Amino acid sequence: MLIFWTAYIAHQTSLLGYAYRTDFLGIYVGAHEAATGHESELYDLDRQRATMNEAVLPYHRAPLMAFIYPAYVAVLLSPIGALPFVHAVVVLLSINVLIALRMAWLVATRFTNSDNDRLALLFGLLAFVPLHLTLLQNQLGLFPALGILEAMVAFRDRRPMRAGCWLLLGILKPQLILLPLLALVVVRCWKTLTPFLIGSLVVFVASLFAAGWWVPGYLSFLVTYNRTGSGVSLYPQAMQNWRGLTYVLFYPGHPVASRVLLSVLSVISVAAVVMICRRSKEMPEGDRFYPRWEPAFAIAVLLGVLSSPHEYLHDWVVFVPAAAVLQQWWRSRPVQSGWRQWSFSWLLAGSPFVFIYSHFIGWSPYWLMQWVPWYMGALAALALMALKRAKKGELPVPAV
Repeated sequence: MLIFWTAYIAHQTSLLGYAYRTDFLGIYVGAHEAATGHESELYDLDRQRATMNEAVLPYHRAPLMAFIYPAYVAVLLSPIGALPFVHAVVVLLSINVLIALRMAWLVATRFTNSDNDRLALLFGLLAFVPLHLTLLQNQLGLFPALGILEAMVAFRDRRPMRAGCWLLLGILKPQLILLPLLALVVVRCWKTLTPFLIGSLVVFVASLFAAGWWVPGYLSFLVTYNRTGSGVSLYPQAMQNWRGLTYVLFYPGHPVASRVLLSVLSVISVAAVVMICRRSKEMPEGDRFYPRWEPAFAIAVLLGVLSSPHEYLHDWVVFVPAAAVLQQWWRSRPVQSGWRQWSFSWLLAGSPFVFIYSHFIGWSPYWLMQWVPWYMGALAALALMALKRAKKGELPVPAV
């Protein structure tokens, strides 16, 4: 990754020359529309293109980098959208770097007591391609990643309401926290869900005052967006989850088979989260702690990324908190013999290398193989089996 960053920076001629090719351009388009009082035209593709072209002058981008988020995201980011494009890039990039540092600190101090494990986690984090892609593209994935990580820390501190407040960061990319929220519903953790729902409602109502009743227009826009494809920078074949996997296997020759398999994999993922969380039954509240909950919630995060309807490689940054929890849980189990003892550890440890291989070597527009969903699907399946078979004595309470 150091070599990658060194080579990439050496080839840049200006900050704008780098920024106009990033995903942040689409985010800025929506934020700028909200900042300039054009919220009612937020999902007008012609308006978005005009705003994009003006922001990147003297450069030109052929495919539209569309703003595809709910309108409340544009309203929340309108202070950044009020800035010139280059200044907005610097501001969000600085915030993302600070979030990454905060996550590194939490992973190193709250999820291990061993120096060796601490080094392993930090090296895994620093070598994790989705983290670097999020910084490079100036994306929003670090916000839900930090929200999930802080929520897990809050659960350990017996602060379920604080966990719900931190999970509010996930509404910037709501598709990535749907299954973690389902997990909370299954175990009836109302102390966490209540502040999350109240905060979400406040943001939603505020967006209605700013942008009007934007929901029907947004749903219509999503239909148009998914039909337009590469013209609005939509590339399902590059998605590293169930949608990308089924697209590569069957689409466009067999679109019905692709949709059926995608539906089956998504239903299985939802059912797995419900099953494993129902076995947890209770949440950490008061003076009690139910250690089966932590790995169950981490598995829900993992399956949530795999089932997301819109996900690219950088979105896997939300797996960081799940990986930290699963690593600590597995390392805390009694030593066993056989393949189950080493298989999960090696699968988890190998995930950064799979992302490196998938991004730099294994992806090609001419021969596509979705390495990440196959690998992470196997990791999720093994984690589910291990947690289902774990006995009470194999589920130690993690150190706070």
